[in-house]
Amino acid sequence: MAHLKSILLGLLGIRKRRQVEAIPKQVVFRNLLDANSILNSLGIRCWLTDGTLLGFLREKDLIEHDRDVDLGVRIEDYSDAIIPEFGKQGFELKYVLGEKRQGLELSFIRAGAKVDLFFFYREGDRMWHGAWQTNCRFSEESGVSKGREV
Repeated sequence: MAHLKSILLGLLGIRKRRQVEAIPKQVVFRNLLDANSILNSLGIRCWLTDGTLLGFLREKDLIEHDRDVDLGVRIEDYSDAIIPEFGKQGFELKYVLGEKRQGLELSFIRAGAKVDLFFFYREGDRMWHGAWQTNCRFSEESGVSKGREV
């Protein structure tokens, strides 16, 4: 019966979400602490942003189902040393999204947990960062590079 239900849902275009094994919270916290330490060693200040910030504001903890850490960095603080320094600490560069001139995001992974560095840009009295999906495609005319997996 379960098989029949699966076939019917598939025909209707409804897909069951794939169960993803939980990453122990201590792994995510270790990545957060180490990422902060790496950036501090380079003289780069960072802050919690996006889902990580939401979790700490709302739940005083990581969101239970969150599998990554979101950190904000000012684009003026970007350094070419970021990627090699993360590598020395066992992080693998997974994605480079956007470009330094517009919407840069670096995504690292270690022990199954990601650390996303969102670079913030100032426009007048506001700041913004790019938000990417790894399967996005952009036209060459847009002036924004394609998201690419490393």
